[in-house]
Amino acid sequence: MHQQFAELEQKITALETKISENREENNVEESENSDNSEQIEEMYYEIKEALDYELEMLPPEENIMSQYGKLVKRVERIQNEMDFYDEDAELDRMFPNRHDDDFDEDSMSPESVFGKD
Repeated sequence: MHQQFAELEQKITALETKISENREENNVEESENSDNSEQIEEMYYEIKEALDYELEMLPPEENIMSQYGKLVKRVERIQNEMDFYDEDAELDRMFPNRHDDDFDEDSMSPESVFGKD
């Protein structure tokens, strides 16, 4: 467990550094305006996925949870700062075949997803 924690911590630090460098290079407040924003976003989602997995696998020991809690807070701060939400990307994750020719658009309707009242 300690090795995974250290690797995640290093990746988060690398992401924070990349965001900082990106801002300095472009001299803008919002990194989403830069060429590196896609790479930063990919790094974020990779870290988030790995962190979520590790949290699921953790034994319920308090000291380990508090260490990972610090990483979670750093990742949440990055998420809030960068605002990575992309509606099209979210739809692609929810409906990976939505661009296929034979995809039924009605399958994305709220009724189809949540059922009828």
